[in-house]
Amino acid sequence: MTDAEGLLEFRNRVLKKSGVLDFQGERVLDLGCGDGLDTHLLSRSFKECIGSDLQVHEGWGERVGNPSLKFLVANAHHPPLKKFMFDVIFMKDILHHSGDPENVLRGLQSVVKPGGVFVIVEANRYNPIFYVHMTQMLGHDHFTKRFFRRLILKVFPEDVVCFKEFEAHYFPTHNRILKALIQFSETGLERARIFKSFLSYNAAIVSCRE
Repeated sequence: MTDAEGLLEFRNRVLKKSGVLDFQGERVLDLGCGDGLDTHLLSRSFKECIGSDLQVHEGWGERVGNPSLKFLVANAHHPPLKKFMFDVIFMKDILHHSGDPENVLRGLQSVVKPGGVFVIVEANRYNPIFYVHMTQMLGHDHFTKRFFRRLILKVFPEDVVCFKEFEAHYFPTHNRILKALIQFSETGLERARIFKSFLSYNAAIVSCRE
């Protein structure tokens, strides 16, 4: 398995564990899409996928041949989007960059269709690997699990929110046995209650009322 294939497998795993692939619809927004790889992967499950970010990314040009994909440059605080435009809004690791995450979430409420969903994923600040690599070394201000939950419940009623935690990391190894052991350990960590506060990702699935 090449590095590119390993990264693709990891990103697929994150999408599956987040729950976004459990939903179907005509149109999905990948807000803060970065290189557009997740948007591309989502196009396998949705008829139309729109990825947006603050600037054009090189990866967008590699995906222009996919007719179900569109990319746009947009600010998450003021996205140029129509009312009730999306069945699903997917947001991964964008809110901790936004400066005012509550404002971002409130501004997007009119964009999702009645009966649609938000799938919101943020890296856990206190995951041991993320804390050393992303927080201490790279300066990312990731949310704690408690802060993430408080933020979501400031914006959405508790009865429409389902919280979950999951473990997923990308390890650039070509050893299939080692990769299998890593994924097996991820499953074990997810099942052990004692590790819930330290899993790598916190997620919220928000169901918008009809």
